[in-house]
Amino acid sequence: MQSAWPRGGRPLAAIAVVGGLYFSTGMGMDMILALLPAVAAAFAVSSAAVVWVTTARASSRLLSPVFGRFSDRLGRKTVLLPSLALFALGNLGSALSQDFRWLVATQGLAGLGLTGLQVSLPAYLGDLFPYHVRGRAIGALAVCASLGTMLGVPAGAFLAQALGVRAAFLVLGLLVTVLIPLAWAFLESAPGRAHGPAAPAERPAPWHTPLRRGPVRAALFVTLCWLMMSAGIYNFLAAWLKGSLRFTTGQIGLTFSMMGAASLLSNLLIATFSDRLGKRRTMLIGLGTGAASLVLLSLAAAPWQALAAVVLYVLTNEFGFGAHGVLVTELAPAQRGMVVSLNMAAWGLGVTAAPLLASLLWRAGGFPAVALTMSGMGAIALAVAYFFVISPSAAALQPAATTR
Repeated sequence: MQSAWPRGGRPLAAIAVVGGLYFSTGMGMDMILALLPAVAAAFAVSSAAVVWVTTARASSRLLSPVFGRFSDRLGRKTVLLPSLALFALGNLGSALSQDFRWLVATQGLAGLGLTGLQVSLPAYLGDLFPYHVRGRAIGALAVCASLGTMLGVPAGAFLAQALGVRAAFLVLGLLVTVLIPLAWAFLESAPGRAHGPAAPAERPAPWHTPLRRGPVRAALFVTLCWLMMSAGIYNFLAAWLKGSLRFTTGQIGLTFSMMGAASLLSNLLIATFSDRLGKRRTMLIGLGTGAASLVLLSLAAAPWQALAAVVLYVLTNEFGFGAHGVLVTELAPAQRGMVVSLNMAAWGLGVTAAPLLASLLWRAGGFPAVALTMSGMGAIALAVAYFFVISPSAAALQPAATTR
């Protein structure tokens, strides 16, 4: 069997840099969620108002198609380096913020950089690895994002508890800054040309071309529903742990570390089963178990029950959405960057809208109401994925099957 990994030299160094980038994105995505109660206390805002920080970050994802267009035309590296710079500047600016509105603005800037990374990194890996090993490679490298949650989030939480929330933003900003020269030195603009983007001499298709394909539209709708569900849970998880179960900021950080371990396991499962069991079947199993696990989360009352339910939810949630993401990278290979970015825009729309709905549910019935109601969004995502999102390999075999 052909190895999924390049051997020696510059390609292997590029993989190591990509792993570092995934680590920083994992830490950057989840640390703010763990710190929301501490941010609310530091800036004297309510639990319902503090989620505007995550809304500002998520709204940046609506610009994902811009990043995707540039990624397909100019190369992944051309998008990735400025995105790293924005991610670093946003977090360093947050470390200097004295006003909540300034924090929202700087985290919005960090979210813009994070969006560019989340568009360019999967597209880069889609270019680098052929289809038959892509699920294995993406799942294995996404483990680094889980490590960012496991190690980076509790470190940031304990920093915030000891020195204040600004110290956590400072450390993250410096980490990302260190990665900028490494990415410039080792990453290529367009790796794997044989199964990657079109040659520069070819005129790229219009940005909206992928939207003409039914499976692409269905995949984007699955992302929208699933991220509304996930964001609704994650935005109020720390407030629930602190308010109802009396967790400290450090304990919340450790909880997110456990969630990172569950995410790591989910990525290993994707790497193991996505290519063997089938990308579509793997996705459906993950989406189904993810939506069902929210029922258990809504019933948790004791700390040990909450921890067990949270870990189970994260395992199934990340498994389903990660498997869905692997399938997305192959739905329109010639416009991989644009498809990934449209998927990210659907992600951003879901994460932007979720706090508004979840805030109403939070006021009406607390976290159990949020968890139980949001499971409906997961059920909708599962239904759409089952009926409309098809496997690219199955679609490729369809003409041959009908002519027999």
